[in-house]
Amino acid sequence: MRSFIGAEWAVLRRRSSAIAMLAVSAVIPLLVVVGYRSLMGDGESGLQFNGQPIDQLISFSGPDAAQFSLRARNFFIIPLFLLFLSGQTLAGERSTHVLREQLVRPVSRTQLLVSKVAVLWACSAISILLNLLVALMIATPLLGSDGPWLEIFLGHFATLFTDLGLIVFGLLISAYARSAATVVVVGMIGLGVDWGVRLGLSGLGFLGVESATELGVFMPGTGLNFWASIGDGWSPGAAACLLVWTVVVSLVLQRRVAAMDVP
Repeated sequence: MRSFIGAEWAVLRRRSSAIAMLAVSAVIPLLVVVGYRSLMGDGESGLQFNGQPIDQLISFSGPDAAQFSLRARNFFIIPLFLLFLSGQTLAGERSTHVLREQLVRPVSRTQLLVSKVAVLWACSAISILLNLLVALMIATPLLGSDGPWLEIFLGHFATLFTDLGLIVFGLLISAYARSAATVVVVGMIGLGVDWGVRLGLSGLGFLGVESATELGVFMPGTGLNFWASIGDGWSPGAAACLLVWTVVVSLVLQRRVAAMDVP
């Protein structure tokens, strides 16, 4: 099993999409720091709002930059990469008959699936670590060290598990699709529909429909956004939602892979 995970990792690290994801994870905090410095300026040269320097209205610090970098990472870019990598790992390998060659080895389909999930999750963990370290190592000396340190570390830690949920979601689509591009398209449409439904339920809740608010807690996107709840005090409901959906999707994925026809 360990040797098979090593073989999967060797394949993944040669993929340009994986390299690009890690590079983007490091570049995002750099762009955030540059943006923060531009907004702060020097003295009167900084951006102002109603005659006041913006740095007196908004907190600019290394930890704040790291927190914003995490939001930028999780908003769209890295989920897109994770869906694409999930598609390459299963749908792409099936269409190129690589998956068939892997199944010839003395390993069960469940072990094969676990190794693929583990390797993708490890790549995600490196991406999260890069995002955090680059942000803190560059932003803290330039912007200062005052800020929500605990929330930052907890937010990055929570992202590790929301990424896992996204990975198994992408692999489930990949188990039915024939290309990585299809996985990205279907995955983004699914996430977009989920966002729209949650927005509608939130609107109904604002109008006083209590059942709509309660239903929104069970939506997959609520769990995938668990990391975002850390700053306001972590949400047990979002954590439970993430756990339930990840387990359910993983079980469905395992059954699909076990019954999947591999030409």
